[in-house]
Amino acid sequence: MTSVAPEARASSSSGPPSIPDRLSSSDPKRTSSGPPPALPSYDAIVLAGARSRRMSGQDKAEVLVGGRRLIDRALEAVSGADRTVVVGPRRPVDRAVEWTSERPPDGGPAAALRAGIRILCVSSEIVVLLAVDLPLVGAALVSRLVGELAHHTGTGPRPEGVILCDASGRDQPLAGAYLSGRLRGVLAPGDLTGASLRGVLAPLRLKRVPEAEATHDCDTWADVEAAERNSRQEGEGLGRLDR
Repeated sequence: MTSVAPEARASSSSGPPSIPDRLSSSDPKRTSSGPPPALPSYDAIVLAGARSRRMSGQDKAEVLVGGRRLIDRALEAVSGADRTVVVGPRRPVDRAVEWTSERPPDGGPAAALRAGIRILCVSSEIVVLLAVDLPLVGAALVSRLVGELAHHTGTGPRPEGVILCDASGRDQPLAGAYLSGRLRGVLAPGDLTGASLRGVLAPLRLKRVPEAEATHDCDTWADVEAAERNSRQEGEGLGRLDR
């Protein structure tokens, strides 16, 4: 099986579509009783290359939660993307995706993210990043991240990324929507093998969305069991997170 080289470029890109202008609550085109603004197009990068030492080398993407593989859950969460790049070994999936791998392999999330964004080039102005081991992130939550990035209505500067955080305020940058141009800029310099993703993304102006449950990743079998319990209790789509 072969993977697309990280240096590959998409030949059909025609530049990013513009994000709709910001609308304030006083804008006549947007009122409290009117429909929400349309969700802009976005691309997605799914990081799916990690094997867990704390799970005896298990391929996380193949782990089941709620009877479905983590790779399938992640791809469903970003099913609204125009293009999806999966960084990691090829696996059978039922969605149209592009594959690539970081060089050298197992270089960490920052290196994997750069490999993915090199494939995307500039297809969309927004790119969603999702790690495969975050099974409690569903499609509605991804749409919320994209919408909050595209339609910023606050008084401060527009964020360059919108990410999840837990109840204590700890960031989960592996579940976020980012402006692709700014993301590409911070990923450009230097060797990112083993680099801290939080450190690499530190220059970005980020907005946090508290979602304690959705930030729980599956690093151990105990984590998988907890995600399984949550899936059984709240149903496919994980109830509150997807409404």
